[in-house]
Amino acid sequence: MNIEVLTKLRNNPAKFPNRTGNSFAIEGISLSNIEQLEQNWNNGNPFPKALRELLFLAGDYCYVLDYNLWEDQQEMQEELRDVMQSKGHSFSRPFYIIDNYAGGSVYQFLFVYLDGDQIDPIVHEYYVGALERGTSLDRSLGQTLSSFISIGIDRVRDGRNPM
Repeated sequence: MNIEVLTKLRNNPAKFPNRTGNSFAIEGISLSNIEQLEQNWNNGNPFPKALRELLFLAGDYCYVLDYNLWEDQQEMQEELRDVMQSKGHSFSRPFYIIDNYAGGSVYQFLFVYLDGDQIDPIVHEYYVGALERGTSLDRSLGQTLSSFISIGIDRVRDGRNPM
């Protein structure tokens, strides 16, 4: 795959590039796996370019994002959507979860809508307690996926948490 949007992630493939041993390098998934995810979560339509690149480069491990303890991308999508449904929440638009903080009674994740910008979509946040707090279920972070990843890389390079 030709990487055109997430070039900063491609050019910074490890959290600790000079470390011997575990450098926490990104690990991608195959194009066939991405196509299966597109079939399952976007009616067979291609994901936005930045999301496809993210999955190809770092769909199995990304030092900027947290995929939690899920076995793979498919399991993360299924489990977190099940949590949404159990709370009576849903989105009317197709979406894809890119990061999550799930544990105990806290369920929060970051996602992109799949029917908007087909190059570099805006990152949104879902929080299970949003309605109880009087806020929207899908708060926009106001950053594109590439910008969000780029800022996360810069933060990690500065020795901080990516978010």
